Amino acid sequence: MPGKSIISVVGAHGGDELDRILDKKIQDIEMVGFAFWMTRSVSIRPETICPLREIDCCFISASGSSKKHPYGNAKPAVTSEIALEYSVDMKSWVDIPEFFTITGKLSDGLGRAMVINELERCDNMEIDLWKWSSYLRHEVPLNFRPWNSSIPSINVPPSTLGPKARTRRVIARARLCYPFCVWLR
Repeated sequence: MPGKSIISVVGAHGGDELDRILDKKIQDIEMVGFAFWMTRSVSIRPETICPLREIDCCFISASGSSKKHPYGNAKPAVTSEIALEYSVDMKSWVDIPEFFTITGKLSDGLGRAMVINELERCDNMEIDLWKWSSYLRHEVPLNFRPWNSSIPSINVPPSTLGPKARTRRVIARARLCYPFCVWLR
């Protein structure tokens, strides 16, 4: 894994299972060369992601996941408002092409999406979260919460201050592309 990455906890969303979401995003990339991956994480904003530029994103399982409970402690997102426009600066807005379906909570103005041009499923791959910390504050270990489920991260020497669930399964890997991160409405 590279020295910098976004690490994102994923699960079911808006009544759709993760496998179908991955299939749709892969199809979008094959069709037009990129896809939008919606997030509401407070750490993912155009102003923090754009300077990182082309960076990898590892989509990981939630803590407590198992074969019986593949999404672990992650609560499925239930709001399915459809995004119609995107913007890098919240001033100029561009229509989202009709074939993209981006859903989530948008009515509060906090919807964002990472822009990806590569996405692959991962089998038998794990990540040791004790070897990663927040990119913005290197001394802070990763600490996933419902409002902060995607975190720009940097590879660091192993720490004992990491999350309880040290090792997580990597479900998929993506690569961000220009414009890297956008606002949605």
